[in-house]
Amino acid sequence: MIKSKYYFNDVSFPTLLLIHGWNTSDLYMEVFIRPFSSRFNIISLDLFSEINKEYTIDIFIEEIHQIVEQHVSNNLVIIGHSFGGKLAYFYSLKYPVNLLVLLAPSLIKPHFSLKRAIKVKLYKMLKKCHLPIPKFLRGSKDYQNAKGVMKKTFLNSYAYYLKEVDKNNKNVIIFGFKNDDQVRKYQIFKIKKFLPNSKIIMYNGNHFSYLDYVKEIVLFVNGYFK
Repeated sequence: MIKSKYYFNDVSFPTLLLIHGWNTSDLYMEVFIRPFSSRFNIISLDLFSEINKEYTIDIFIEEIHQIVEQHVSNNLVIIGHSFGGKLAYFYSLKYPVNLLVLLAPSLIKPHFSLKRAIKVKLYKMLKKCHLPIPKFLRGSKDYQNAKGVMKKTFLNSYAYYLKEVDKNNKNVIIFGFKNDDQVRKYQIFKIKKFLPNSKIIMYNGNHFSYLDYVKEIVLFVNGYFK
């Protein structure tokens, strides 16, 4: 099940929900707790430390909502990084969210790659012939590092992408990073096609460079509530 920590300030305050990315933990979102602690009640999720069954996106969303229902009595803001950004967005399709802040969210399918297509074909051929499969053909690092139910959870979740335009007037801020090799610039800008009302902000850095721009992210969120 999903673990959570709750930091309460005042019943009248909005609530901030923090969702980390794949193969990380709630520790990667702790940088937001102190700067937001004077204006928000905060829920910090730990998605994976106690997973003991195969998850789907829908199961994640329902467990997250159970946690939200226990604590939220006012406006809800979600900050999600990478896979956490994916969960945040699909959560917002089902349940009310006042503001989404998506940090390098994995919402857009990567471009077709001839290199990847060749690797997939070679993998299938070797597997069909019951031959040893070299490590470089065994999928992404995230997939290779996943064990047991996490491997099945990865397969259930990674290909969940935006497929149609969201016509609702959602308040969405998307932060991308110019040297990110996991969620690339074209994937960030393509989100605009599906979320035309979203605001996209690009910074220098890699997939985890949101850690260098905490002050800027805090300013954007606080500005929304002024």
